Amino acid sequence: MGRYNMIEKNIKYEYLKLCKQLNDSFNSIDYRKHNRVMKKLEALFKDHISKEPDKYKDMLLDILEHANTRACLVAATQLLKMDIYREKAIAKLIEIIETDENGYFVNNNVSGRFRTETSEFQKKTIDLMDVSPKMV
Repeated sequence: MGRYNMIEKNIKYEYLKLCKQLNDSFNSIDYRKHNRVMKKLEALFKDHISKEPDKYKDMLLDILEHANTRACLVAATQLLKMDIYREKAIAKLIEIIETDENGYFVNNNVSGRFRTETSEFQKKTIDLMDVSPKMV
């Protein structure tokens, strides 16, 4: 792990603190809270990390390699969206997301949205998946 200056330490602390606020249960109140936290994470990346990705390289790689699963997922998704460190982000996502030998999701339930409600659904009931072109 590289040495960080105080600003980088504060950004990493804020990032990890926000990731802890993300929730797994999805009713309309949880969904709004989850979206607010994601917007704060997006702003953190946009305002700091995406402007100087080389400056935050050690921090980003440390999060991908050592943080909890949720923090790794959020970091990997943001890195793909910003189109930096793609190989490391994709490798981490492949490591985290459980698939069988054919590439199908192992877990029977997946998060999805029906009208305005987000919930967990059986994977066989999901027809479409929204994927950013940068993630393909």
